[in-house]
Amino acid sequence: MLCYQYFSFVALALVSIAQAAPLSNKPIQCKAIGHPSKLVSYVPEKSRNVYFKSEANAKNPKLLGSDSSNEQFQFYECTPPNDKYRKPKAGRTSGQVRSVKHPELCLTPNDVIKYVPHTNDGSINSETVPRGRDGTITLEACATTDSEVMRRQWFALESTYLGKDCNLPNVVQFGRKGDFVLSSLDGNSTKSSFYFPFKKGDAFAYLADDIPKKCRGEPFQ
Repeated sequence: MLCYQYFSFVALALVSIAQAAPLSNKPIQCKAIGHPSKLVSYVPEKSRNVYFKSEANAKNPKLLGSDSSNEQFQFYECTPPNDKYRKPKAGRTSGQVRSVKHPELCLTPNDVIKYVPHTNDGSINSETVPRGRDGTITLEACATTDSEVMRRQWFALESTYLGKDCNLPNVVQFGRKGDFVLSSLDGNSTKSSFYFPFKKGDAFAYLADDIPKKCRGEPFQ
């Protein structure tokens, strides 16, 4: 009788643990949404559009900024692998940004920025994961299950309203729950990275062939 009660207790405990556990690490299911487009941002401090392209002749090419590029990228809406990942709000979808030229490769910043507990003075602290990284973006093999690579590859696509006829598809680095959402993108001939915008519209990254002048952000004053 005692043996039966013991095993019944263990079984109930295992059921409780299973119910409390997060969703299993399921392979993601993805589908292309929208159409292939250039990846472009307008950087007010430079007063110009920055177009993004992959470094030539590299296994994991860097994403570089330039004055012009015809390279295209495609957003893929994906099912989250588990409940570590945010559920997108209305008007936003989450998944991966893939190269059209090399569809097995995804935009991959080398870090995410996560929240850490507030200090006594009320300020917000943050840290990069892994520590010491600088956000440099490369194109790497697309992850299919939850991992630190997938965390860095997890993006969102949202329609950002910057005025009449300016509903452009804005690409943001999304990460997991507790990670900062980074919506601004800048780059040069050696590297590119996402960062916090100074104000609404500042260097927002879009999947678009161009950013009309009336849709461009203004420098922070």
